[in-house]
Amino acid sequence: MKDKLLRKSPFQLTFLFVFAFFTSSMMAQNSSTETLTLPNEDSYTSNSVFSNRINNCLADAGAMNNTNSGFGLTNGFATLQATPDGNAIIPEDYEQIFVLTKGSGLVIINVGYEPSFQITSPGTYTIHSLVFNADTLDLGIVVPGQTTGVDVLGLLIAGGGEICASLDVPGAPIKVDEEQCTADSGTMYSSHPISCVNGQGYATISAMQNDAAVIPAGFEQIFVLTSAFDLVILDASAAPEFTTNHPGFYRIHSLVYSSDTLDLSIVDFGTTTGFDVLNLVGQNNICASLDVHGALNLVLPKWICHFFNNPNYRIGDPNAMVENYITDFDSYEAFEASLTEEKLDVKVFPNPVANNLFVKADIIENEELTYTIIDISGRIMASGTTTSAMNSKDISINTSILNEGTYFVRFDSKYRNFTKAIQVSR
Repeated sequence: MKDKLLRKSPFQLTFLFVFAFFTSSMMAQNSSTETLTLPNEDSYTSNSVFSNRINNCLADAGAMNNTNSGFGLTNGFATLQATPDGNAIIPEDYEQIFVLTKGSGLVIINVGYEPSFQITSPGTYTIHSLVFNADTLDLGIVVPGQTTGVDVLGLLIAGGGEICASLDVPGAPIKVDEEQCTADSGTMYSSHPISCVNGQGYATISAMQNDAAVIPAGFEQIFVLTSAFDLVILDASAAPEFTTNHPGFYRIHSLVYSSDTLDLSIVDFGTTTGFDVLNLVGQNNICASLDVHGALNLVLPKWICHFFNNPNYRIGDPNAMVENYITDFDSYEAFEASLTEEKLDVKVFPNPVANNLFVKADIIENEELTYTIIDISGRIMASGTTTSAMNSKDISINTSILNEGTYFVRFDSKYRNFTKAIQVSR
């Protein structure tokens, strides 16, 4: 093709292309078949700019009409269509196909037997009619994304070439705008943000829609469970309710998306994060919406729930409390360690002690707290047990049997381990 195009200079090809476009535009204003006489050029008829010359080439591409001259991408796609005007002349052994080009340079994007094409990026497109004989015009020379309508025109008689064929250069232009993404996940909140692991070893957490989601046609809404600090995706569901057997901080997010553009099979539970999904959406210009903050939920083991369920322990607004925990700590483990130190500490008094050592401890339901008194040489001098059935005010240890000196009292249960130093003095 390039050898044939070298017969015409770039200036000549551009002139012929512009000339063809101008005369084709004039056709729309004058539908008569009178002959236009052009200086230094052969005669063209007004209803066949490229091919219907006074020679024997009868091929005529006709013209294309817009079905829709402009719209935007939807779900990352748009289908472009045009309608032939019915005036094409297709001689024997010829055929008509349709060519999709992009931009003012008419770069060929696709060809087909129907004037309908699917595209995935915005821009100005044109659908052209082409009438040709495959024996004389080999479309195998067309490289999509490189070859232009001007290149093809240069091979045709109408463009100064030798091949009898007809290309409707003006075609049907269609402008495709950037997609206006209307998907909106809305926001989520939890009406019961603090839950306890039950006797069966699990907790059920849930969330509710706060600001309403906007779900365009062809989209769907699902709910995603993540760990609250790093947004690692743990599960997904059609309903905002999940079951977990692990204490921790969680978020329940709303996600509005189209499965045509966002493939969630890439999600590896326990590895993929919400940030990974956001990056995928942003980098690929995908229309989707994720409620990043989500609804916070705190799942507590039973022993910690003992304190939260204590009427003397005022927690105020539970949502605000969980938000504060997320701000104050960088992991559930750090939160639990702090709470253990604060709530499970054991206090002993008086110290120094003479005959009775009193113990102040909040004994958890079903907790069995043992104590062991050890002297400085490591010998066990006394031991005992207290349970939640006992009143913490009544817990006392008889130290009258101990000689004066320094001792260590070790407290142990499945929830806590503390050691206190005491001095026996009389």
